[in-house]
Amino acid sequence: MRKVREQVLAASGGKGIAPARTEIGQPPLNAQAHLEVLVQAVIPGTSIFSLATVETTATCNSTASNSGRGLRVKLGDETRVLASSLCSAGDNVHEQTYGVFELAENLLQQAGLAFSDVVRTWIHLRDIDRDYNDLNRARRAFFVSREIRPAPASTAIGGSLAVERHKLCLGFYAVTGHNPVARIPMHSPTLNEAPEYGADFVRGMRVAESNKTMLIVSGTASVDLAGRSVHVGDFSAQTDRMLANMHALLRGQGATFDDVVVAITYVKRPSDQLLLLDRFRNAGFEGFPHVWVQADICRPELLCETELIAVLPCIQ
Repeated sequence: MRKVREQVLAASGGKGIAPARTEIGQPPLNAQAHLEVLVQAVIPGTSIFSLATVETTATCNSTASNSGRGLRVKLGDETRVLASSLCSAGDNVHEQTYGVFELAENLLQQAGLAFSDVVRTWIHLRDIDRDYNDLNRARRAFFVSREIRPAPASTAIGGSLAVERHKLCLGFYAVTGHNPVARIPMHSPTLNEAPEYGADFVRGMRVAESNKTMLIVSGTASVDLAGRSVHVGDFSAQTDRMLANMHALLRGQGATFDDVVVAITYVKRPSDQLLLLDRFRNAGFEGFPHVWVQADICRPELLCETELIAVLPCIQ
């Protein structure tokens, strides 16, 4: 897979600038597929546009990861940084988590940004059932030490990593500009705030960039206003509650499912795929690029989770 990818990138004329990329063992729900790829591209609407690789010293020297490397995108007065597959050395999950957030901070500093400019993170855990609480404790310690408020939107999900000794990897998206980039946490009357049960992320983040307003919805599952998992054992009901939570988050920002531009859905049991497709179709949650993979969710009783990005015009 890596060999073919490098051949394609070389043939595309990318001028030696590699995109941020993540390799995660999450089997596609399509039984005929050996892998699935999600790609995001930017077509500049201005000549004031540049791409550059940013690097910092990584604590992990694995050639199978992107540790210490990210992509800086300058668009007019704004600077955006994307990185993925960041890994850190450490004897346990707490050490690796704290280390990978420090690595992200160092990488951002090389691009002239700070961790407070991060609006979205993705965290893949090799054993999420065992390690999720340790991840949360280390993430909270880092955020408190850096006074990160509000926390970014986030997804923490299960997935095997390219290197066996790594227990987790981190990806992020950050944005800043000469004028402060407005970022507003999203709320829902159907959900509590995740920090109330020890997970430091916002349910969604509204980010007003120069050319669009992004609504970044964190990984969302069948959770209620008290932060409890609801409809345990009932996949249909869990899907409906997940959809209701996402709809409420978007509605609070004047958006609907029609404004969604991309989504990723994680399903614990592949046998539930057809039922999930039917529930999504009935809810009008379709018509955009959508990746479907098998993965363990952050709680053993949760059977599905979806993250999404919706876009509104700047005038809103």
